[in-house]
Amino acid sequence: MYSEIYFMMPLILLIALTLDIVLGWPEKIYTNIGHPVSWIGKVISYCERSLNKKKYPGELLKLFGALTFFLTVIPITVAAFLMDQMLINFPYGFFMQAILIWPFLATKSLYTHVKDVADTLNKKDLNASREALSKIVGRDLKNSDENTICGGAIESLSENTSDGIIAPLFWAFFFGLPGIVFYKTINTLDSMIGYRNDKFLNFGWFSAKVDDLVNWAPARLSSILFCFLTLNPIKTFLFSLKNAKASTSPNAGWPQATFAYILGVSLLGPKRSKGVLIEQPTINIGQPLPNKETLSTALKYYICIIIEIYVVLFALNFWFMNE
Repeated sequence: MYSEIYFMMPLILLIALTLDIVLGWPEKIYTNIGHPVSWIGKVISYCERSLNKKKYPGELLKLFGALTFFLTVIPITVAAFLMDQMLINFPYGFFMQAILIWPFLATKSLYTHVKDVADTLNKKDLNASREALSKIVGRDLKNSDENTICGGAIESLSENTSDGIIAPLFWAFFFGLPGIVFYKTINTLDSMIGYRNDKFLNFGWFSAKVDDLVNWAPARLSSILFCFLTLNPIKTFLFSLKNAKASTSPNAGWPQATFAYILGVSLLGPKRSKGVLIEQPTINIGQPLPNKETLSTALKYYICIIIEIYVVLFALNFWFMNE
């Protein structure tokens, strides 16, 4: 029975992806019950408030941070596994799996947030653009100009296409509902406590390292998918291979480098995030800085990437159904 469900996974992901694109996570649902990721966030916040105390030495904070990781990831993933096993025996259980996978994708949400940045820039409202961008990046945006805002939006779009769409689909494809829940719990831990500042340097160390591991393959897969949108995918991939290490993250640099090459702009460079100055080289140095026209082009590429994902899933579904 499980093998039958596994061979339906491309179809399950197609349904989940379509639900996310069409509906996103409706505001009425969010108002009434919140969102699964926000539920996970509440568990993480409780553990962090209880265990991350300034009075504790660094090594003990690392231990408590690892404990927070396991207290969060294991119970939530086990609950998802048990639910998954229950659905296997249900008629049309595959559709219920798709519904449960749906909220862990961020296809519409990511597009909407970046489009908001582009729209406010087109209205020449820098303050509104900074506010819109602050919803998807953690960097300091005070006094940022159009180029800085566009660069931040494109970097976030490329990285979150990997983290918010391709990586969840990757983990769901191989491990179903437990896989995507496992991934999103780790990703949420990293986004909440994985910062390199005084407060989280030790406490979030373990979660940040594991997040790097679970994103290793999806980040490179994302870059490859982006490359196939160009006329010379091999040259684009070689550029990404050479420049990905410019990012302080072992993974984010891959989709960011590919986007920089595709768009013909420079990205990254030094930035300040959560009060910490992050020194990093510029990708594609010597090329123009991104502007609002580049950002609009990036959004068009994003739509092409989603279409590409659909094509891959349809192909896999056709292959699996004929096995």
